[in-house]
Amino acid sequence: MSPMGRHICPSCRQKSRFRMTMTSWLRVTIFVGIGGVPIGLLIHHYFAGGWWPAGTAFGGLLTGIPLDKFYDGRFRKLEKCETKNVT
Repeated sequence: MSPMGRHICPSCRQKSRFRMTMTSWLRVTIFVGIGGVPIGLLIHHYFAGGWWPAGTAFGGLLTGIPLDKFYDGRFRKLEKCETKNVT
C-alpha cells in the first residue's frame, strides 16, 4: 500500500482498488460513529456545548480513517484496476 488511499498490488506492482460494497460503507459509518461520540462529548463538556458537532466530526475522522485503513490492509483483497491501452 502507498499513502493517501492509493493501493499497489504486491504481486504485479500496479494500481489496485477495493470494491465498495454496502458492508464496507456500513463498517466505515460504524467506525466513524464510534470514534466521534467520545470526542464530541468531551468538546460538549469543556466548551459549553456549542462546538460538539465539530468535535464529533473531528473525532470520527481521527479514529475512523486509521481503523478503516487497518481493516482494509488486514482483511480485504485488492483488485486490479482496468487500464485502457492507448496505441
